[in-house]
Amino acid sequence: MPPRKIRDAHPYYPSALRGTEPVASVELEAVIGPDGYVSDVRLLGDAQPDLAQSAMAAVREWRYTETLLNCKPVEVMMTVTVNFNQPSTQKPGSRP
Repeated sequence: MPPRKIRDAHPYYPSALRGTEPVASVELEAVIGPDGYVSDVRLLGDAQPDLAQSAMAAVREWRYTETLLNCKPVEVMMTVTVNFNQPSTQKPGSRP
């Protein structure tokens, strides 16, 4: 059974990029240690550097259930995609 995420952290959208691409994604490879903590993260492909750093920082905060092999916790490598949606500049309760 694959690991299940039990703690999530959302990446921040860098303020310097607001007003550029409204939606972006970053693809990463993450190593989930036997204890469920993310032990290593690396970028796959190309991504805007500020978005890549934000995505990597968020993924390092994620926690997973243990993955067992023959009843023993093992390390697992996963590919993850972090999606960014540019924050709205509209104030809550206001109309467009």
